[in-house]
Amino acid sequence: MSYYKIILVTIALIFLSPLLIPWPDKLEYRESDLFYYYFYTDIDIKQAPRISSNYRFEYISPDGSTRETNLIIFFGGDARMIRNYLTGLGFHLYNYSDNGKEELWISNDNHRFTFSIVINKKKDVVSLIKTMR
Repeated sequence: MSYYKIILVTIALIFLSPLLIPWPDKLEYRESDLFYYYFYTDIDIKQAPRISSNYRFEYISPDGSTRETNLIIFFGGDARMIRNYLTGLGFHLYNYSDNGKEELWISNDNHRFTFSIVINKKKDVVSLIKTMR
């Protein structure tokens, strides 16, 4: 193979490599799943306080009317630390829904995404959800 063909094949592989990366519709994983954690987890979700030692992550890819969503689900814990974290990011509580089980947090400065806190007291689960607008 000539030198030029090797260069062309290398360039083609570089440009086509993103097509080889799997893009699942929904992915559930833990922080110990290093590839998924570093590739799919949004920085704000990575930096969220860990309110429980038992938690997992989810990534939902944008498809049609579905927006890109990143979330961390805690099994146990208190949502106050998450509220303080969102306040520190410049977000404020905008709305309650479902009798206070879901809180919508928005920012006056950043309109690209929103956060939600969903609390299921029966199952002792707290979720922090970041949704791109």
